[in-house]
Amino acid sequence: MKLFKLNSEKTVNLNISKYLINWNKAASSFEMRFQKFVYPYWKNSIILSQFKLPGSLLRLDIVNINKRLAFEISPESSHGKFNKFFHKSSNGYLKSLNHEILKIKWCEKNNFSLYELNDEDLNNLNYDYFVKKY
Repeated sequence: MKLFKLNSEKTVNLNISKYLINWNKAASSFEMRFQKFVYPYWKNSIILSQFKLPGSLLRLDIVNINKRLAFEISPESSHGKFNKFFHKSSNGYLKSLNHEILKIKWCEKNNFSLYELNDEDLNNLNYDYFVKKY
């Protein structure tokens, strides 16, 4: 059980066991690449995958509870710009941007640092690059 603040300032106690990472499964190939990279460094930490923010339908891709880090895996093809398949319309794209702002606010309230990994980050994953940038 972990305590989290909601966007409404209310605090909730949440059972996070259903979000514990399965190191052999991921929502996308990009997430799997990131998981394989961090595994040696984070294997003894509490890591959540596809963590649903309490009080909303929004999710964070990867969360390290011990280090208070949250990562959004955002390849250019699906997140970096308007994509008709994902966003359907320009209004849908604006809605997705608003969701990202809500995630940032949630992370700030709960003392997590939120990072977004793009194509360049995913293609350059190595220890030195990661430590320097994050």
